[in-house]
Amino acid sequence: MNGKPAPYTLTEKDWNNWAEAKVAELGKDSDGAAIYLASKTAAEKAFWAFREEKKPEFSMVSLCPV
Repeated sequence: MNGKPAPYTLTEKDWNNWAEAKVAELGKDSDGAAIYLASKTAAEKAFWAFREEKKPEFSMVSLCPV
């Protein structure tokens, strides 16, 4: 799914681009799982964009459980 040969260990450098592309392609016909996964990816990207743009004085943490 990530385009890398198996075996491959996902890290914080990997994004779920598959789900975002699938939802963009299928729109309202996307299944719920793809929509959920795409929304999680979009939310985290927005989180990091906010951090880079606003440079808040408070700490920001993103947890990616494995």
